Amino acid sequence: MQWRWARDSWLSRGGLILTYDKLEHFLTYLSLTSIGTLLQFDKTIPALILIGILWEIKDALLPYEKAGFWGGDGFSWKDLLANFAGIALGFIWLQGVLL
Repeated sequence: MQWRWARDSWLSRGGLILTYDKLEHFLTYLSLTSIGTLLQFDKTIPALILIGILWEIKDALLPYEKAGFWGGDGFSWKDLLANFAGIALGFIWLQGVLL
């Protein structure tokens, strides 16, 4: 298998639900962080970080053309940063709300 890098922009329009892919990543991880924290799953943050990294590795190794939904356009640092920003903001927001 060949490692592939994504050539996407911050305003790429490849989202499944929303037009902008990075906004979709951010909101997905913000929501998952909020849900996991509210359900008192104490491994929410590490689990979401691991899932985000593994998903990008999967995108790097499985081409979309061959694997469909399970494939990707390559490893995207921008997707990963959007995921981490959603996790961080969700954590910070919930700390302020729950304290």
